[in-house]
Amino acid sequence: MARFGRSWAKVVRAGNRHMLRKRADARFKKDERALDCRKAMTEYEAQVLAIREKTARLKALRLAKEAQAQNEEPPPKTKVRPLKKPQQSITAL
Repeated sequence: MARFGRSWAKVVRAGNRHMLRKRADARFKKDERALDCRKAMTEYEAQVLAIREKTARLKALRLAKEAQAQNEEPPPKTKVRPLKKPQQSITAL
């Protein structure tokens, strides 16, 4: 009877080890997913910040160009004469 009890205890301990291992694996995966999520969020925020900075820089350049265009006088308009078409002789046809 004592032998049966011992072997049963080994089975129970082995089962506990298996359960503890499953729990540890699950917790590790959960922590790993949380870390990946934080990394992804950090990358996303960095991209958003870079886009905002680039947009602000381009807007400033556009506004400066528009202000400069308003201050400058437009170039004088010149009349363009149409090109004279060469007269075709009747014999050439």
